[in-house]
Amino acid sequence: MTDEKLLQQSVDGDRRAFGTLHDRHSRIVYAVAITATRNAADAEEVSSDTFFTLWKKRATVRFTDGSALPWLIATARYHAMNHQRARFREATISLNDDVDTHSSASAETIAAERQLTERLEEIIADLGPLEQSIVHLCLVDRLTYEQAALQLGITHATVRNRLARSRTQLRHELHLEEGTS
Repeated sequence: MTDEKLLQQSVDGDRRAFGTLHDRHSRIVYAVAITATRNAADAEEVSSDTFFTLWKKRATVRFTDGSALPWLIATARYHAMNHQRARFREATISLNDDVDTHSSASAETIAAERQLTERLEEIIADLGPLEQSIVHLCLVDRLTYEQAALQLGITHATVRNRLARSRTQLRHELHLEEGTS
């Protein structure tokens, strides 16, 4: 039975049909999630979010060639990127909260650093999904180009070139703001 038919049956109230869809594709969705997050607990969460999204949208989702897999993979990647962005924000907030206010840094310096961090996050959020992943892997997680390439399933040269362009864009955006301040 096709995935499309199973989904239609789940819309009609057949929960077993949705369970069959889940059983059929959960391993691949998990593999996409673990590749993107590199953490078992995060991958479980991304996988659950992916199937929950399918459940919520089951009445409106349309599959390519009757297969749920392309939709599920794209949705898992989307959830993984959102999850990684949330982790990045949490880590940044945690780093900012850990700043010792009793150190020699003035309140103005700390405020300026926080403002810069927030602006960098905004600029990174405006990058394409692949560039966001590369920036996160190479600059936040400090993976080598080769490790990031392997993680993303792309070439070392693609990582190097995309990261260079992203850094240029970050510098350009920040320079433009300095000129207007």
